[in-house]
Amino acid sequence: MNWYLFEFINNSECEINDNGHLKINSKSKVNYFNTSSQNFVLKAAYAQNTTPYVFFENNDVLIVGDIVIYNILNHGVYENVDWTEQELLTNLISLYNTFGLDFVKRLDGEFSFVLFDKKNFTLMACRDTLGVKRLFYLKTDTKLVVASDIFLLKSYLNTPELNGVYFQEYLNANGIVDSYLTPYKDILRLPSGNMFVYENKEINLIKYVNYDELFSDKWMVKETTINREALIEEFESILNKAVLRRVHKSKRNTVLLSGGLDSTTIFNVSKRLGQRYGEINSVSVVFDELKECDESAYITELLEQYNSKGTFLNYDSVLMYEDLRNNILRFDEPYATAPTCEFISPLIESSVNNNTYSILTGYGGDQLLTNPPYLLRDYVREGKIKDMFGDLTKYCMYTNMSAFKGLREYIIQPHPFSRATKNKRNHARNLFYQMLNAKANHYMDRAIGGFYGADIKHPFLDRELISFMIKIPSHILFDPFYTKKILRDSQKNKLPDSIRLRINKTSHIAHTLKSIRKNWNSIYSNVKSPLVVSKLGLCSEEFWEENLYKWRNGLLIDEAFLLLFSIEVWIMQEVK
Repeated sequence: MNWYLFEFINNSECEINDNGHLKINSKSKVNYFNTSSQNFVLKAAYAQNTTPYVFFENNDVLIVGDIVIYNILNHGVYENVDWTEQELLTNLISLYNTFGLDFVKRLDGEFSFVLFDKKNFTLMACRDTLGVKRLFYLKTDTKLVVASDIFLLKSYLNTPELNGVYFQEYLNANGIVDSYLTPYKDILRLPSGNMFVYENKEINLIKYVNYDELFSDKWMVKETTINREALIEEFESILNKAVLRRVHKSKRNTVLLSGGLDSTTIFNVSKRLGQRYGEINSVSVVFDELKECDESAYITELLEQYNSKGTFLNYDSVLMYEDLRNNILRFDEPYATAPTCEFISPLIESSVNNNTYSILTGYGGDQLLTNPPYLLRDYVREGKIKDMFGDLTKYCMYTNMSAFKGLREYIIQPHPFSRATKNKRNHARNLFYQMLNAKANHYMDRAIGGFYGADIKHPFLDRELISFMIKIPSHILFDPFYTKKILRDSQKNKLPDSIRLRINKTSHIAHTLKSIRKNWNSIYSNVKSPLVVSKLGLCSEEFWEENLYKWRNGLLIDEAFLLLFSIEVWIMQEVK
């Protein structure tokens, strides 16, 4: 993981100073670059953990960023690349020289970067398709400043002014904001799949990814060519590649391992195929007292399959919410996952203490593979009407739902995300919505990972894997009894059946309630006079108190409350 700052000043009469505030953690290394000409001054800085940095200048082109490339797209075909640092930079320059600004359309990976072409006086910035990496900027009459993180830009503002519109969108977007808005009025975000070109002191925003094309129905496999076994094999092959791309070669890797299907699959693939690249370890949460939260039996069975010990952290006494004001790692915008960072942080810390800085997770598996019953409506389009009624009946019986209600909710009524894309299949609509909103990992990656100097990766957030899922007809994906059917089938004879065929997920509700009740006095003292009410006006005091006490007692709360709670934690740290 890299941090970078790029400052372009339309005036050569400017003092050049180092960007000293780029020091991130005790392990990060900071480097600086400055250049000037008759017309401009350019200053840049980057910091990196253990991954190679990207900061390169040839005679004409400068690139500053956080870049990992997995494939080059050639007429829709994914061509795998495994470039060294120098090859990466050389090939990016070559692609730019060949295709101009359109070269970004050929990149598949995780990246955000700035490119400055001195010869043609072109400055552009770009962010990857899924928005795994972030990019922010601010512009004045004399300068443009681009950075990987908001906090690097705040020092350019005398008094950063909060943006009330952002917080409203945060609530409306279920905590995932991917528009130009940020918590500060003068700092802007580059949305996923976008680039901008800076010319004549103006920014031209360009959406270089056509999401309707990426998630198009036209990619679906034709019924006459469907071979279920071949599809499962191809899915497994692409999943294996997605995992291996993220295994750090020749170094130690750790998988955040629970007893669930997603993380056990990542561990299983890493252990079977990635061991030849680097050591594969695991770290897991276990409970002795809170048995309903414990998954140690599943984890141990998988570890024994590979004669691996794993690291186990007992969480009976590792509670959350002890000190919201000081124990939550500060981040530059609110995230719904931030108030629970005390659950994830010990896992990352344990890995780093074991000299492991490359960490893999199962995040993204739910979004990519769950396949909700809305897919049943696609059966009609796929000519499987009889199968639709059969699977709907089975699903309704399994979930104790009336057939009429199932028909109304999943077949007659439109898909809830139907307006998100022009595509007609509910599978494409659902996948479009889920994957473009799979950004809850940003807090873990940049706040927690940044604090401990770890690089955290998520193999299910893989564009080639997503593109393959788009191809599969809904009647192949959906199963009335099992979610993630294709993943389960791909792991047959690889994962223990106790995990592979497991239906119910383990919940941590008991641990959450224990944390709330144990630390209630501290929680209440911090949030009894909520800033989301007095400063931001996002809810009424009555709404806040009612839901706060419901949350305290384990009762059903309004779905907006935890989002408001995450804003409250963020804003109390902002103004302290």
